[in-house]
Amino acid sequence: MKIDLKTIKDPFTVEKIRQHLAERENYSNLKKMYSAKLPAVKNINTAKFWDSKINLEKAIHKKSPIVKDRINVVFQFIKSTKIRKGRLLDIGVGYGLIEKKLSKYKKEISLTGIDISKKAITAAKSKFKGNFKIGSANNLEFPDEKFDTVIALEILEHIPPKDTFKVFSEVKKVLRQDGYFIISVPMNEGLEELVKSGKNLNAHLRIYTKDLLKAELHLSGFKIIKDKELFAFSNKYRLKTILSRTVLPKRWRPNIVIILAQKP
Repeated sequence: MKIDLKTIKDPFTVEKIRQHLAERENYSNLKKMYSAKLPAVKNINTAKFWDSKINLEKAIHKKSPIVKDRINVVFQFIKSTKIRKGRLLDIGVGYGLIEKKLSKYKKEISLTGIDISKKAITAAKSKFKGNFKIGSANNLEFPDEKFDTVIALEILEHIPPKDTFKVFSEVKKVLRQDGYFIISVPMNEGLEELVKSGKNLNAHLRIYTKDLLKAELHLSGFKIIKDKELFAFSNKYRLKTILSRTVLPKRWRPNIVIILAQKP
């Protein structure tokens, strides 16, 4: 597949090409599609923006069934790897939901968390035992192979494409050999329409599919262990979730994918 990068003017055309290449496991051409010269969605992910989001949406996230399920799946992934004891880094502390879930294991897990939001870090410091500080996924200022587990939930879609593999490289650097990486991204949210109508309220920069995320992990040298998809039903959440996993597996499109990967 020959691609003339100079002719591409729309960031969503770029995303569609990435998805196409990922589905076909055309990794050599896929890696070329993260050039800084390619068009990208405007990035408004600043500390000020996320300080405001933390204030406005904390209660919403606490009540969201899909958010609760995402945290529960991550917790089960942690249990399945038998690494309750160890050093864990959470990239993007946000509302502190995984910290709350892990707080009962504070004697077994040494918890570290970073976020670009000062308010998120201040809140985490006041509630949880651990090392919490302002920081960026692009530059993890920790010693090599410091952590047994790294978590990045709903973070990658906020990273400009040109920095994607820098983030994966940083995670791999601070993760010990055979350490685990748990990552989640949203899917099927209609981002192109949201951006073009001026309603990209979550400041997402990427359109992800499960194949694309797996391809990026593969290109970054991670081994994928397992994944889990979740659905953002606005009503009858539990019933529809059961139906989507049993008698109606193709009725709805998933809205979150969570992947457990490992550094070989």
